[in-house]
Amino acid sequence: MQKYESVPDYSFITANMDVIATYIHDLFTAALMMERYTSSLHIKIIAKKGFMWEEFLKAEIRRHYSEDFIVFCDELNPKEHWAQHDFIISDFPLPEVTDVDVLVWHMPPTKRDLADLDMIVREKYGTIE
Repeated sequence: MQKYESVPDYSFITANMDVIATYIHDLFTAALMMERYTSSLHIKIIAKKGFMWEEFLKAEIRRHYSEDFIVFCDELNPKEHWAQHDFIISDFPLPEVTDVDVLVWHMPPTKRDLADLDMIVREKYGTIE
């Protein structure tokens, strides 16, 4: 902005420097937040046994992965946007609800179930430490 504030056609920059700088800061902050959110793996949890099992499964996954790696989604069929999840974890085989993959787990999850999730996370992020 300093490059253009001395140019006559851009004289409005000098008077509005604070406002313009604030908007640019907000734009970059929103872009960085969206990049972090979209780079995470989005998972929808569906448990035939009910809500408590879904929460238990989320807690088990959260013990192994932070929100930097995995984000839990709520809606299965959003009305306004595309599917908000990369895949579904369920305790039973699902009919073709959406066009995303379904990972069928045991309840409570076994070491093999967690290893399958770990393989998916490592494919997306590489080595995790």
